[in-house]
Amino acid sequence: MRRKVLLLNDKKLNGLAWEILVAFSVGVDSLALASKKLELKTLSPRDELLRQYLYAVRDASDSEQNRQKRHSILEGLLQPLFERKDQQRLFSPEQRRILWNKAEERVCAECGCELDWSDFHTDHIKPYSLGGMTVLDNAAILCVAHNIAKGKKFRESA
Repeated sequence: MRRKVLLLNDKKLNGLAWEILVAFSVGVDSLALASKKLELKTLSPRDELLRQYLYAVRDASDSEQNRQKRHSILEGLLQPLFERKDQQRLFSPEQRRILWNKAEERVCAECGCELDWSDFHTDHIKPYSLGGMTVLDNAAILCVAHNIAKGKKFRESA
């Protein structure tokens, strides 16, 4: 999912992803037991997906084709829970100007030191690395030292 620039940062959705994976693995195990007992008659679409995954795991070789099959099955289950990461990493010069001009006080949001145009950094309140968008509602003015020290921590006060 990382290669597709997708994120899963929501705790509820993360829990849901876990429940989906647990239910899926229980279903695969149940299907494996049923197939040993020859209890399989007709398969529902869900059971067919479980069967495909089970056969990709059981196959005598761990071929690239089997790994890709398992990957695509799991990706199909989980991808709807992910959100696309913002493609714009840095604030544009226009966004920086707007943020600077709309600020009532041109001070660091962390320490309150006065800033001028040449020494301020535009900060993601919700870090970009955690899915924060590069939009003005997620921007704050910080001094260089505080922006560098903040790293990927979430700044609570906006």
